[in-house]
Amino acid sequence: MKYKKYIILSLLFSLATTFSFGQSFLVLEKMGTKKRFVYHIGQQINYQLIGHKSMEQSLLTAILDSAFVTRNDTILFKSVKKIHIGNKRELSILSTAGPILISAGVIILAIDIINRGLVQDGGYTWDSSIGVA
Repeated sequence: MKYKKYIILSLLFSLATTFSFGQSFLVLEKMGTKKRFVYHIGQQINYQLIGHKSMEQSLLTAILDSAFVTRNDTILFKSVKKIHIGNKRELSILSTAGPILISAGVIILAIDIINRGLVQDGGYTWDSSIGVA
């Protein structure tokens, strides 16, 4: 009876680790750059095998340590000549909005300088309270 609590706790821990498998995904990195392309199970992949002239398009059903499995067959990584990325890059809102927000800040600063210098006939001076948090 003394060990009953520990047995139940260890059983729950082993079940929790058994049912918490990670998802498999395939990461392609372009050498010399920081570009990364991620393929998850259920996505379309375009690839060309060594010795073949045409590209094949298949749906990823599983990813193994040395191959990926499509609907039709298992393809070893060493038999793939190239993978066509196409328009795979998914832009996030931050990578899209970042340059736009920086440009907007520069434009607002320029408009403010022009407004104070030309329209209000005053010089633009740097206030000592700017930048103090």
